[in-house]
Amino acid sequence: MLEQNNIKLCERIKFGTEMRKRVNWLGAFFVLASSCLSSAEANTFQKLNLYFNERAPYLESRGNGRVEGLTASPANRALELASISYAWKKATAEQQLAVMNRNQEQACLVGWFKRPERELIGKYSAPLYAGKQMVALSLASNPRLQVKMRVGDLMKDSQLVMLVKDGYSYGQILDQQIRNFSPKVIPATGENTNMLNMLVYKRADYFLVSEEEANALIQRSDRSPAEFRLSYFVETIKEDPRYFWCTKQVPDALISKLNRVLEKSVATTHQRGRASSSSN
Repeated sequence: MLEQNNIKLCERIKFGTEMRKRVNWLGAFFVLASSCLSSAEANTFQKLNLYFNERAPYLESRGNGRVEGLTASPANRALELASISYAWKKATAEQQLAVMNRNQEQACLVGWFKRPERELIGKYSAPLYAGKQMVALSLASNPRLQVKMRVGDLMKDSQLVMLVKDGYSYGQILDQQIRNFSPKVIPATGENTNMLNMLVYKRADYFLVSEEEANALIQRSDRSPAEFRLSYFVETIKEDPRYFWCTKQVPDALISKLNRVLEKSVATTHQRGRASSSSN
């Protein structure tokens, strides 16, 4: 009887040992399989296409295929630190949207706002750039626009016409305000330099733009800066963060790699900002 119990005990121990071996083997298998999938995903990546349109001060061609600016420069830096191969490709905003909708290549648009409808067709990185406040740019000779205004007062004025670029976003708050107040608008074609000319020729009264871009447009125009006015909002509406907006063909592993660099860069910037504030 004792011998039979010993035999059964030995069999149980042997069974338990075999089961542990199988569990360990399965765990190792899943780790290896996951690693292989990540490697396979990485091996299918060739070069990331970065689409952009000339837009001072965010994206400006410098020659030799290089692009610099408020969003282009941190994009270059992040991709190089992440050891991601890339190439800049010029395209209109409409052509860039077509690239996203086709979803046939590994590509990213640089410096776009994040929107729920856009997340349906692409992937976003961590924030790339956070700018200053939004303003309304107009001619200084227009008496209906003041240096300081409420958004509602501006958009409810039925005698003012706002230029709106098709397919563009002005940030979550201003997009909602446009829906709420339904200002009189006309569609704008071409880049923001063309929109500035439309103000000069009085095709419209104003358009919404970031403070940095408004100043860059005025500085680069052939008109006197005194001819223009920046209207600041009482509500102080900050520009939304800008991101890499990528097609779904871009591997998740590549986005994660890029995000690690971007998040580290943002943390470093915040630390510098705190140090600068404490020293003043």
